[in-house]
Amino acid sequence: MKVTGQNQNIAKELTTEQSRSKEVSNNKNTGADGPHGAMGTSSVKTSAFVLKKINERIAAEPEVRQDRVAELKAQIASGDYKIDAHGLAGKMLSESLLEDK
Repeated sequence: MKVTGQNQNIAKELTTEQSRSKEVSNNKNTGADGPHGAMGTSSVKTSAFVLKKINERIAAEPEVRQDRVAELKAQIASGDYKIDAHGLAGKMLSESLLEDK
């Protein structure tokens, strides 16, 4: 999946929340109980909370960017939409090669 537009904000928040979760987990896991003791369960709860928040944000985002769809439809209808065939072909080839790795 390519991360673009509004999804970039979600990806940044995910990274930030993961960092916070790790910091909280590291701070709590240094107690007398050790990394697998009773304090380790709080990192699981924190991770579950972060995942829940991320899922809520993703669910709130529209599946289709209606404004962009309307803009492209108008360009196509007026004949102003132009496709760079060489650029498109190049991008398709490079992405297919990346997927094969």
